[in-house]
Formats: sequence, C-alpha cells, structure tokens
Amino acid sequence: MAASSLPLRPQGQRRGFTLVELLVVIAIIGVLVALLLPAVQAAREAARRMSCSNKLKQISLAVHNYHDTFQVFPPQGLPVHGARHSWGWAPLTFPYMELQPLYDALKPNIGIAPNSVIGSLPMAATNPLLQQRVASFICPSDTGPLLNPFYANPRNSNNPANHYAKSNYVCNQQVIAFASMFNQLPPPVCARIATITDGTSNVLMLGERALRLPIDKRSTGAVVWGLPDNNSDATTCFHPNHPINTRDPSDDFRANNYAQYASLARTPSNCNAHVATSNHPNGAMFSLCDGSVRFINQTIASNPIAYNNGGSGCTSTGSINVTGPGFVYQNLYWINDGNATGDY
Repeated sequence: MAASSLPLRPQGQRRGFTLVELLVVIAIIGVLVALLLPAVQAAREAARRMSCSNKLKQISLAVHNYHDTFQVFPPQGLPVHGARHSWGWAPLTFPYMELQPLYDALKPNIGIAPNSVIGSLPMAATNPLLQQRVASFICPSDTGPLLNPFYANPRNSNNPANHYAKSNYVCNQQVIAFASMFNQLPPPVCARIATITDGTSNVLMLGERALRLPIDKRSTGAVVWGLPDNNSDATTCFHPNHPINTRDPSDDFRANNYAQYASLARTPSNCNAHVATSNHPNGAMFSLCDGSVRFINQTIASNPIAYNNGGSGCTSTGSINVTGPGFVYQNLYWINDGNATGDY
C-alpha cells in the first residue's frame, strides 16, 4: 500500500500506553523504590545514631561538670547504692544540662536523712513529673514506650500509673560509684578522675540500654530517676557480663526474674538485666571517661567467663577477675585493671 494511502491520525491525537508498557513502568518504579528504601533507612539510622551520640556527649559533659563542682563523679544512688526507692545519678546532672527547673521541682538530694538506707524517690503515681519524658535521656532509635514497665513501684505492677519514665543511658558502676563501696554507710565514697589509673580514654563511663518488650528481643531499658522500690539497679547501670545486644532472658515484666531458656546455653545470673543494648545495628554507643563518644561493635573481644562470672554474680562486683589480655570489653569497664585495651 502506498504511503500516501495510509490512514492519517487526527491532528493533536497522541498514542497512549499499552497495558504491558504500563506494567513495565510500574515494575521499574517498584524496583527503584526497593533499591532506594534501604539507603533511605540507612541514612535515617545514621542521623539517629549521630543524634544519640550527641545526647550521650551532653550527658558526659554534665557528669564532668558535676565532677568539676564536687571533685567526684556523681554517686549511682542516693542515699546509698541499692537503697530502696533511691534517687539515681541522672537527676544529679540536670543542673548541668539545662534541666535546672526540673531538678528544682523534684529536689533530689534534699530531705534525705543522714545514714539513711531508705531514699526519697517518690512513687510515680504520686508525682506526674516522674512520668515526664526527658528527651535528653532518650535515644532517637528507641521508639518503644515512654514509660518503663519493668521497674514499677509497686514492683511487678501492670498499672501504667506505677511506671516511671524510661532512660536509654546507663552508667559504668566502676566510675559512677565504687563497687567496693556499695551498701556502705554513710553514702559511698565516689570515684574521682585520679582514681581512674588506666586513663580516662581507656575506661567506659556511660552506655546504652534499649527498651524492647518482645520476649525474643527483650531488653529492659532504664529509668531516668533512680531505683524504684525493691527493684534491680539495672535501672541505672550496665555490666559487661554478656555481649552487647544480648537479649535479657526473663519471661515476664519482672526485671529480676531470670527463667532459663534452653537456647541460651548458660545458667541465668542476677545480672541478665544489666546488658548494654541498643536499637542501632550491630552495636551500641558508649562514652568514655574523657568525654569522647564511640560506637562499639557487639563483636568486641570479651571474656566468656564473664557470662555469669563463673557463677559468682555480676562482673562488676564478683570475686573472679575477668579482665586480662585480649578481653577488651571487660578491660574497658574496669578503672584500674592495668591491661591495655587494644583495638576495638
């Protein structure tokens, strides 16, 4: 047929997509989204991790400002470490991180009787401020609940009115309070920078603890304010008993209940709730005693005997020496073990 005899398309009319072409375009867009989504998520997590690092840095600076003022690091608990419903170290740093009004409203460290073994941390149900979100102590990657159900007062309460505001940052007991001074009266002799003979750049000061509720990923988080009645001091501190991001094996909301799971291949100790954990992939953020902040991979070299400390209790207080050449995680925890930390 001659070209001149072909039917002409009306002027201005354009050919549309066929169904096959449309499906191909949709498929291509889907592939591009699938390729870009992990990159977007990674970029968002990188931003959250940077924000977490900045928060940990600010808290570390507040701890150092406390040290500059009182010539000691803050105690882990007031009036005594382990005392029932005692204030923790975190509120003592509030005046040094633009939280003075909240400090003045709560008045920690005021009205505690000398040589008292009973603190003055109120029940959450009687003071709404104790359920208030304190953004400086919340990691942006922790999207869990604001109130921590693991450390209620009364203990084991399922009533949200009895739950305290969570924190994601916990202290090294060797720095913020002396392990050798626990449960002593008057309040424990606090550590000083001069006490850290291993060097401030070789000792951890603060770490992370995520709040995760599912049994298969459980992590108990922390509490901003301190130690609720008859609960674990895991509300305020971490131990290097288990590798970073090891899930806590408890089977309910009691942070001190350690039902053994067959898959764990170890005997539960009284320190399973003290694990350093985070929602950052493959590790957690820590600050050192020189104020620097580092991300530490969960594969950091660690002493296996520290997992339950040979059955003698928590790594920070047990009788077995778990530090030594190559045990980087434990060496970073102790303030005067004399071992080189090595690469991490």
